[in-house]
Amino acid sequence: MKPTATLINVCRGGTVNHDDLTAALKNGVIKAAALDVTQPTLLPRDHPLLNMPNVIISPHIASYTVSTVEKLSLTALEHVKAGIKGEELLYPVN
Repeated sequence: MKPTATLINVCRGGTVNHDDLTAALKNGVIKAAALDVTQPTLLPRDHPLLNMPNVIISPHIASYTVSTVEKLSLTALEHVKAGIKGEELLYPVN
């Protein structure tokens, strides 16, 4: 990655080695990081990433937009209605 790059992780916390990321940020190997997930999910309070000015960490909510929540709610409602009517569910899970 270039020194001007920002690493963005919204998939799985274990995808990024946090020790290597911390070193890369401190040494200017990359510019910044935005993490929607970490490993472990809750970093220890003294973890260096939590106090770095060029790091943003969110609690795994990057997908929660008005549009997404609306679609999830409507899909859940459709499942309830189908279940009550004894119809096949759109996305059954066994």
